[in-house]
Amino acid sequence: MRLGIPLPVKFCYCPECKKIHPKNWYSRDKCEICKGECKTFVVKRTIYGWLMYVFSLLGVVVLVLYVGHFQMGWEAFGIMKSVPSDLAVVILFGSILASFVFQYLELSKTSEIAERISRSKDFRS
Repeated sequence: MRLGIPLPVKFCYCPECKKIHPKNWYSRDKCEICKGECKTFVVKRTIYGWLMYVFSLLGVVVLVLYVGHFQMGWEAFGIMKSVPSDLAVVILFGSILASFVFQYLELSKTSEIAERISRSKDFRS
C-alpha cells in the first residue's frame, strides 16, 4: 500500500509450469510450485476489492465505537447510545462476513482477468 491506497493485485506467471498465482509479498518473483523465475504483472482491482475495504473499515469503526461506549464507558462515543448492543454486534460480524465474501469474489475475478492477460499474444512475447 502506498499512502493508504490499495495497489493493484500482483500475479506471477511461471513459464516452466505454466501456472498463474497471486504474488505474495515475500516470494521475490519465484514460483511457489517449482521455485523457478516467474513473470510478475498487475491486475487492476475490481469493485469487489473496494467493497472488501469498505466493509472492513465499517467493521473496524463499529468495533471501536462498541468497545469505546459499551466496554470503556467513554461518553465521546455517544453515537452508540441510540444503537442497541446486539445490533452493533450483528453489524460488526456482518461486515466481517461481507468483507470475506467480497475478498473471495475479488480473488476469483482478478484471477480470471490474469488468466486472460496471460493467454494474450502480447504477454507471451
